[in-house]
Amino acid sequence: MRIAFIGDLKSANTKSWLEGLKNQVDIEIHTWSLDTGTHGESNIKRMFRFLFCLRSLKKWLNKINPDLLIGYRTTSYGFLAALSGFRPFVIAVQGETDLWPYTLYTLPMKRWFKRYAVKKASMIHAWGANMVPSLLEHGAKEDQILVMPRGIDLDGFSFSERNFDNTVIKMIVTRSLFPEYHHETILKAMNILKKEGKKVELVIVGDGTFKEVIYKLVEECELTSEVTFMGSVSQNELSILLYQSDFYISTPETEGTSASLFEAMACGCIPIVSDLPANRFWIEHGENGGLIPFNNAEYLANFLGIFSQKKELLKKAALANRKQVEMKASRNRNMRIFVERYQNLVSTNRNI
Repeated sequence: MRIAFIGDLKSANTKSWLEGLKNQVDIEIHTWSLDTGTHGESNIKRMFRFLFCLRSLKKWLNKINPDLLIGYRTTSYGFLAALSGFRPFVIAVQGETDLWPYTLYTLPMKRWFKRYAVKKASMIHAWGANMVPSLLEHGAKEDQILVMPRGIDLDGFSFSERNFDNTVIKMIVTRSLFPEYHHETILKAMNILKKEGKKVELVIVGDGTFKEVIYKLVEECELTSEVTFMGSVSQNELSILLYQSDFYISTPETEGTSASLFEAMACGCIPIVSDLPANRFWIEHGENGGLIPFNNAEYLANFLGIFSQKKELLKKAALANRKQVEMKASRNRNMRIFVERYQNLVSTNRNI
């Protein structure tokens, strides 16, 4: 089966998905992408760049003659896939709605893009159940939607039972250094814990345009001795860093379905994350992790201070999280299901 995949090829999520597909038997992948521009580029400018590339996309599709087209994110490449006229095609939702950020000038256009794409799609990937309501609101039918995460390569994130050190609160952040991930909430919580006399350590993994701002915040919170910046790391290095940390912290304002969360859970690093629909599916507050109100450093500090002392509960939580990821978020398992559904679509299309 020859698959044409269009999406942001620089995205870690895209790379993981493509790698998973390429590992399946008898799958040939062809990729196409626009120049992604700069982070923070005007949404209107980006939308028009997508609209003016349709001719180039159609020419590419005619050249490779695929069996199936996949467009990643409904309001961009999914919309382009719908406009191309190629059938069958699949779209995947990246965020909870794919409409964020909600700006006055672009929201109506993005809503129209999404409605057009989901109505034309042969199948829609929703990485989590939290994405389904918005799809239905924009005209999708329930039998169009496959709810299942891409998952992660469990072989790359090994698990060993661990003993939690309740004398030091060891944390890690693996989200990109962009403002939407709100690293400042974590740093403020650390500052509170430190003033209470607790020992804290934080490893920050990743890079991004907000890096210098975060450096400055670390200095302002007097945490230069407690925070280590690792920059971008390999998957093997990330697995080691997650195992060496006790708590994975992530405090964005909105969330789709996070591969970073699965990676932490796979390694036994306990997730403390924003209280959002996407995270509630995986985390039961106070049992296998924590759900923190958005932008509430005081709540985060208080929860960490108490939860970090529950060694036996944390050990059970680490094991339960690993089992949960093995059952629901194994990339190898989920990709086989995706490919079976793709093959059915192609077969049905040929018989029409």
